[in-house]
Amino acid sequence: MSKQFGKDADSVIAKLKEVSAGTINNADLVQSANKAMALNVTQDLDKMSKLLEIARLRGKAMGLDTTQAF
Repeated sequence: MSKQFGKDADSVIAKLKEVSAGTINNADLVQSANKAMALNVTQDLDKMSKLLEIARLRGKAMGLDTTQAF
């Protein structure tokens, strides 16, 4: 995953963890991001971060936790 984003794994996880406000554990972050890339949703870390932020906010409004929403 980190190679596709052009960054090291620690910085990718740190960015996604920050955007998720710590509501998703690292394993779920990696799994969800890998699924999104495999489905060709995005290969860009900034776009992935924005999608995660939207999922966190919309999920909360719909009674879902961030892991479910993302």
